[in-house]
Amino acid sequence: MPTITSTESCAAGRYVNLGSPSSQDDVGAQTIVAYCKPTGSGENGLGYLLSKATASHWLRFIVDHNGGLPRLIFGVDSSGFAGSPSAATNNSSITYGVNKHFAATWDGSLNKSGIVLYDDSGSLAIDTGIGANGSGTINSDAAGDLILLNRNSLNRAIVGDVYYISRWSRVLNWTELQNVFTNGPLAEPTGLILCWANQQDYSTLALTPTSRSTFVAGGAAPNTVLGPDSATVSSSTGTGTGSASGGDATGQIAGDVSGGTGVGTGSATGGDATAGGSATVSSSTGVGTGSASGGTPTGTDTTILSPVDRGNINLASSSVLNADTSTPTLNIVPRTMINDWLPAKSLQFHWCGAADKVNGKTPQFKVKFWTSTTHNTSTDIILYATDFPFNIAGGYRPEWSYDARTWYPFDNCVYDADNLHLRFYNNTAFTSDTVYYSTTTPWQESLTGEWLASLPTTYIQETASVTAYSGSPYIFGQSVLRVNELGEDIDACNLYAFKISSGSGLAPNGQPKKKFLVFAGNHAGEDPGNWALKGFVEFLIGTDAKAVTARQWLDFYVYPMICPAGRRGGHWRSDWEPGFLTYDANRHWTDSSMSTIVAFKNAIISDTGGSVAGGISFHSSFPMTTQTYTYPSGEVTALQSAITPIFGSLYPAEFYDIPSSSNGWMVNTLGRASP
Repeated sequence: MPTITSTESCAAGRYVNLGSPSSQDDVGAQTIVAYCKPTGSGENGLGYLLSKATASHWLRFIVDHNGGLPRLIFGVDSSGFAGSPSAATNNSSITYGVNKHFAATWDGSLNKSGIVLYDDSGSLAIDTGIGANGSGTINSDAAGDLILLNRNSLNRAIVGDVYYISRWSRVLNWTELQNVFTNGPLAEPTGLILCWANQQDYSTLALTPTSRSTFVAGGAAPNTVLGPDSATVSSSTGTGTGSASGGDATGQIAGDVSGGTGVGTGSATGGDATAGGSATVSSSTGVGTGSASGGTPTGTDTTILSPVDRGNINLASSSVLNADTSTPTLNIVPRTMINDWLPAKSLQFHWCGAADKVNGKTPQFKVKFWTSTTHNTSTDIILYATDFPFNIAGGYRPEWSYDARTWYPFDNCVYDADNLHLRFYNNTAFTSDTVYYSTTTPWQESLTGEWLASLPTTYIQETASVTAYSGSPYIFGQSVLRVNELGEDIDACNLYAFKISSGSGLAPNGQPKKKFLVFAGNHAGEDPGNWALKGFVEFLIGTDAKAVTARQWLDFYVYPMICPAGRRGGHWRSDWEPGFLTYDANRHWTDSSMSTIVAFKNAIISDTGGSVAGGISFHSSFPMTTQTYTYPSGEVTALQSAITPIFGSLYPAEFYDIPSSSNGWMVNTLGRASP
C-alpha cells in the first residue's frame, strides 16, 4: 500500500499524494465517486478532487467555479492535448455548503459521449460546448502520481470538506452508484481500486495525516471499514443520523466518539440507527453507515430499484410513501421510450423492477395505468396496451419473486377509484429484503444462457456461425456496448444460435432434410414470446412421437434472443443502438445497418446456406398472450392446428408480411427451398 503524505502549507494548499501504484495506472473505463461539501471556488476557480498528471497529460475530476455557477468537469488527455476527451455539466450542479455525492463514469473511449457525470439525483446534463472528443490515442498515465484534493502543481486545491474519494476500474451504472451513495464504496467491491477516507478535516487547508485510510487493489484499510457499517460510540456526541448517549445527532457526518472519531450515517449507544451493520470502535476511527450498540435499527426505509437486467423503472420519478413503516406504498413510474412503430407516443410495454428493505413488510405497489375509454390519450397512457391490461376477473395478477427466477402472482390486484392506477400487494409480509415485481413473468437477457446450459445436448448441435466465432456453446458473437436514455451502460450481450436435429442429414424419403428457422426476442419487451419458444424447443428435443417425426424431416435453426441489448436495458421494442434509437428492431431488417441485426442475418445465412423451407417467430401482445408469425403463409392454418393442442395459449398464428421485418427478410432473402 502506498504511503500517504500530506502537505498543509497554506501557500500550496492541501493535497494527498498516493504515488503511482500500478493499480492506479488505468486510463481505461472507470468510475470516480467523491462525497464532499464544497464551500468555495478553489484556486483559479478550480478545485481538484482527483488528478493523475504530469506536465504533458492528465486525468482529472474537478469542481469548476465557472463564473459563479459551480459545476463538475471530468477529463482525460489524449495525443493532441486540445482534443482530449472531456465533459462538463451545463447546470449549477453544486450548491456550496451542501453534502453531496459526485460521480464521473468514463467508458475508456475517445468520444466525450462516453463520459457521464452524476450527483445524488442522477445523471447531469452535459454542456456540449465545453467538452471535447479525443484524437489519436489516450496517453499513458503511469508516470503521474495520483493526487487527491489538488493537482500535480499543487495550486488548485478543493475548498470545503471531502469525506471520501473512491475509484473503480470499470463503469458503475446508476443502480450501482445509488448503492455506493447509500451504503458506501465497499458496497460495490468489484473493480474497486481506491477508497480514501478523510476522517478528520478540521480546516479547509489542512489534513490530519493519522486520520485517514486507503483501500487499493491488493491492500486493506488499516483502521476502518467503508461500507454498511458504523462505529460504536459511547458517552459522546454523534452528528450522524440518529443519536448518541449524551448527545444528539443532526447531520450525516459524525463527531468525536470515545476518544476517536465516527464518520458516516449512524448513531451512538442508545440512539437510533438508519442503516444496517456495525463496527465496534473505541479510541480509534469508524467510517460508514449503520447502527450503534444499544440502538434500535431503523435503517429499513423501503426503496425502489431498477435491476440492471430487464429493469425499466424511472427511479427519479418514482417514490415511496411511508417508507419507514411496515406498509409503505411504492409509486412506480416505468421508463418510457419512443419508436417508429408509434412515433407520436412515448410508451413502454410492461414494467419490471425491484424493491429493497421489504423484509417483514406488506408494501403496496402502485402504477399509473388507464383502464377505460375516458382516459386522456395525450397524458394518461403510461404503458402500451392492446386492450385492458389485466383481466382481474379472470385471476391475472402482476408477479413477484425473491430471486428474479421463480415467480408468484400477487394476492391482490385492484384499480384505484380514479381508474388510472393499478395497485397490487400480498396479504402476508415478505421474508426477504429484496423483492422483484413484474407485469408478467419476465425473460431476462441473462436467462437465455442459463436455459441453454440446462438443456440436454442429445439433439442440439452447434451451427457454423458458432463454430467460426470461438467454439463457445451456442454463441456466435456479441452485441456492442450500449448506453440507455439515462446514460447507463448496457453490457455487451451474447448472440445465440443452435440447431435441433436427429443427426442424420437425410429425411425418411432419402432426400436432404428441409431447414426451418425459429426466432424469439425480436422485440425487447415481448417476454412471453421467449417462454413460448422455450416450450417449443423443449418439446422438439423430447420423446413425443410428433417431436421425433419433426426431427426426422426437419432441421431447426434457432435464434432465441434477437434483441438482447434491448431486453437487458429495459426497452420495449428497440435495442439502444446509437443512430437507431427510435427503430423498431424487428421492422428494419432490410433497410438499416443495425449491428446486431446484421450479425444475425450473416449468421443465419452462414448456418442455413441461405435457404429455408419455413419459419416461425414468437412474439407477444400485452402482457400474457403469445403471438406467432409464420412463413410460408399458406401453411398458417395447418401449423395452428398442429400446435394449438400443445400450446393452447398461443395467439392464432398469422403471416407477418411487412417486407422490411425479420419475416419479410426471411421470405425475400432466404426464399423457399425446393420441395
